Amino acid sequence: MNYPEKEKLSLYFHIPFCLSKCSYCDFVSFANSTAFHEPYINALLKELLLYKSTIDKNQISTIFIGGGTPTSLSDNLFELLIKSIDEILQLNCNSNNIEYTIEANPKTITSKKADTMKQYGINRVSLGLQSANEIELKVLNRIHSFKDLEESIDILKAHGISNINIDLMYAIANQTIESFKTSIQKVLALKPDHISCYSLILEEGTALYKLHKENKITFPTEDEDINMYELAVNMLTSAGYEHYEISNFALSGRKCSHNITYWKVKPYLGFGVSSHSFFDNSRYSNTSSIEEYIDLLSKNSLPIESTELIDDTMAFEEWIFLRLRMKEGINFEDINSRFSINFLASYKPKLDKLLNEGLLIYDASKVSLTLKGFELSNYAFLTLLS
Repeated sequence: MNYPEKEKLSLYFHIPFCLSKCSYCDFVSFANSTAFHEPYINALLKELLLYKSTIDKNQISTIFIGGGTPTSLSDNLFELLIKSIDEILQLNCNSNNIEYTIEANPKTITSKKADTMKQYGINRVSLGLQSANEIELKVLNRIHSFKDLEESIDILKAHGISNINIDLMYAIANQTIESFKTSIQKVLALKPDHISCYSLILEEGTALYKLHKENKITFPTEDEDINMYELAVNMLTSAGYEHYEISNFALSGRKCSHNITYWKVKPYLGFGVSSHSFFDNSRYSNTSSIEEYIDLLSKNSLPIESTELIDDTMAFEEWIFLRLRMKEGINFEDINSRFSINFLASYKPKLDKLLNEGLLIYDASKVSLTLKGFELSNYAFLTLLS
């Protein structure tokens, strides 16, 4: 008997704790809040149990544990979390070998945590370096050094975990092209499987934003920002990394499948305070209050704060600006089938405008952004959607 194939579903777990709040961070995260750690993890596992029947009707394709800094939990609480996820989801220590990622600060990797990761099938670790320059790390209020990164990679590889991403940041206050180049060179020397490279964005309410408003720090100009991005693209692609998304580079077979779930607008469930889910054409957002989150789940109530039905107009817009983030771009057959349109015929004047401006290329089957298009992606998206 042939059974219908289950729909693939990605899972995200948010651990909002960290040892120190980074100066650029506007995520829902809490430093020096150990009193919340255990009740929060218990609430998170309760939320997972409440979704168990929904998850069982689907096929888990990826798992991502992010933050905050998940590895800032104590070794014992960390093991409780990972072991409980394994038992609730019946992963059998990830016997299906799905992509299972956890974020970590290089300062927080211990042999005990690496043991736990390996035992329960976590096979990908994303390390938040941001910069190899000690002065720049201080500006960002990062608690680690480049040496911590090297040591954490050694620990992970000694435990058989080799699929490693390193986060890099550019356009940091007082950063120069040369200092950024040195950071890239040091990272390349470690030969990670994946590198994410982001421009620092000043978010209102952060410590860096306050310093900027008070004219106490200087940031690279817009032209310098673009030069840094182009430097990263040239250096990383020359080193054999595929530039598969605006900010992401991977060796062969090492693209981040979990993030591709987001960019291809596939279903996912998010667990934890401030987490988001996209399921059954609706987007759900959890409360951003950790106290409310814990309280609601103690009463077996889902901590959903808002629900938004994604109609075809919204879904179409998301297809444009999310799929065009990827190098592969938009396949016309896919978008025509999903939205019952002839995309090329309907959008040819706008495509030609952006083509003439050097921002995209297209043929009879697909459209994708150029490097210049990646640099001016917001303009390209708005032009297509206006």
